[in-house]
Amino acid sequence: MQIERILSNELQLGQQLSSSVVDDRANFSLLLSLMSQDVQDQAQFHLASNKQSPATDTEHLLSDEFSVPPTQPLVSDLAGEIQSLECGLLAKEHGLLAARLRHCLTPEPLSFDLDKKHGIAADVFDNLDVITAQRFIGEYQPQQFERLMPDVVIGQQQNYAAALNRVYN
Repeated sequence: MQIERILSNELQLGQQLSSSVVDDRANFSLLLSLMSQDVQDQAQFHLASNKQSPATDTEHLLSDEFSVPPTQPLVSDLAGEIQSLECGLLAKEHGLLAARLRHCLTPEPLSFDLDKKHGIAADVFDNLDVITAQRFIGEYQPQQFERLMPDVVIGQQQNYAAALNRVYN
């Protein structure tokens, strides 16, 4: 069986889950283990996506207009490490005043993560399930489902129950 995308909830399985309860318990266990353990991934708990507010856009325009330097990052990336090394070389060659000026204009990160992936320890990141790891990386995009209409769902359940009664009676 080839998996094209990660299973996040039972709507992606269709009738496979309920039919495997009756016919194949091993397949049922496999399908349950493939689904996400996070309750936020279930279809009924999909929240509105976080979009940038107009206030954030206004802040960017004002910071550009008044030449406000960028905020100091909390955790370093590769560029932050290089920037810190350059600041150290600047302090060695031109003195602490030049290094302080550079730090005020382009602040360095406060923390350097050694042996960490995406802000957490590497061994913890390696033990995360796939969906949670993708959320840390920023690659997870939840599948959008159409809104469920209760009368349509109840009708489909009644049709399925009638089909099961015909099979087993």
